[in-house]
Amino acid sequence: MAAAAGASSAGAAGKALPKGLKVVGCGTGGVTEMATKLDDTTVQFGLANFALGSGSFKRNKLVFVHVQGEKAGAVAKGRLNTLKGAVKECMGASHAEVQLYSADECTPEHFIEHLSKVIKVDDMGGFSISKLTADYEAMIASAGPAGVPDALERAATRKTAAEMGTVEGAKALEAVKQPLGPFNWALFKASDSLELHNAGSMSVNEMTKWMADDQVLFGLLRMGFGAGKFRRIKWICLHWAGEKVSPVKRGRANALKKEIMAKLGPFSLTVSASSAEEMTLDAIIDKVRRSAVVDGGAADADEDPYSLESFMKALREEAAANAEFYGESADAAADDSEHPFASTLASVHASGSGYNWMLVGKA
Repeated sequence: MAAAAGASSAGAAGKALPKGLKVVGCGTGGVTEMATKLDDTTVQFGLANFALGSGSFKRNKLVFVHVQGEKAGAVAKGRLNTLKGAVKECMGASHAEVQLYSADECTPEHFIEHLSKVIKVDDMGGFSISKLTADYEAMIASAGPAGVPDALERAATRKTAAEMGTVEGAKALEAVKQPLGPFNWALFKASDSLELHNAGSMSVNEMTKWMADDQVLFGLLRMGFGAGKFRRIKWICLHWAGEKVSPVKRGRANALKKEIMAKLGPFSLTVSASSAEEMTLDAIIDKVRRSAVVDGGAADADEDPYSLESFMKALREEAAANAEFYGESADAAADDSEHPFASTLASVHASGSGYNWMLVGKA
């Protein structure tokens, strides 16, 4: 929970937010969304992350925001303004500072005008105000819905299908085949009946916990990259035969391989592995990337569309989309009181993932 009056909230660098302040807003919709949380009757402080440029010239610029509400009383304004230095120290280094007096001023153009004065041409490869604005709008368009980072944190405690005990194999497979289904992986035993071993929603790192070195398993894994209209999806057929599987057991499973894989399809590529090192998240993303290059899908891109960063964006989007299925409150994702200062700040500081703005105000 965010700090209430009389308590302190620690930031990413261990600095404590001054007493009486808390996170009053955050999101992924940029400064246009931030404007909806501005209060012109008080003083607020904020941070906004701007992704500008492209390819090797892409840079993230942090802007410190100082809101001096035009309707704020002189005494209250003076008292809260004395906290500015402490708040800036808590939020960490920034590239520019913007002062706002009303929500009408909280626009991308206003921020970028200030940023343009501190950006070096050799740092960004040449730029114009219109180009910087277009870059920022592209960043917002590719961001996930507000509340997604917290949705992913809550999703870490979700049960798998085996732990639920009520999920049928056909239903689990159907969910994985959906673009935003509640399961993004499903493993099946080596049998002609496609018997479910387990299924879950937290992708590779969760899935591999259910793959023993004395088992033969087949499965389907859905991996998304990017969010919203920029989302790409790859379905991957898995064939796991642990290092301790006997030759006889391996042979029997291989005899069923073609039949089982036909039931799992369609899919984009196949991954076969016998050791944990071959089934890590990085290893599978690399296989997806290589497959996309062979298919002509990523070789000419300015940025890697199949990066770990893009994968995490997609996983956050999935987590938010399936909150109801797992009995998670949608209200909790939208409740600003549920945003601790430290994790919210870390999310805004992160390049290309999580929140891209936050506001701090009176508790």
